[in-house]
Amino acid sequence: MLATGGGGTPPVSTIVTDTLIEKLQPGLFFSQIEVVHNYAASGLSSHSANIDGQFENTLGNPISYAELFYTPRVNSQGMGTAHEGPVSGVPGPVPFADNLGPLLLPTTTEHEITIGFYLDSPGDAIRLFNSAALHTVVPEPASAGLALVALGLGSLVACRRQ
Repeated sequence: MLATGGGGTPPVSTIVTDTLIEKLQPGLFFSQIEVVHNYAASGLSSHSANIDGQFENTLGNPISYAELFYTPRVNSQGMGTAHEGPVSGVPGPVPFADNLGPLLLPTTTEHEITIGFYLDSPGDAIRLFNSAALHTVVPEPASAGLALVALGLGSLVACRRQ
């Protein structure tokens, strides 16, 4: 895992990189990887998340069953879930990639990444290439103004409903 930035101003990144998740023993394998990066940043920030990699079988067999769920959160606010697979009965590798976001927030203090996965048979594997990543940047001045208007309208709608 690589966590960078967070000394009060973006860019801030949290990255799970070059990771092999492999099924070694018989039986269904379900688990997850949890990553938390605490930092401090103020001012409007835009958050985006991406994941890329491949399903494979490290023994050279067809992939029996493999599935992946990627859920990034900023300040416990979800950005959605990327669902890759299921992949079953095919030779690998089977590539995947997904992007989530943007999510605009005025102040941020925490990145959370959950990578959940199912693997069925020995050798079934998920290989993350460059990253499962969560990035925070300061928006361009023109888009920052529009984002502030959108945040204000969202707050106005929430207040009017109460």
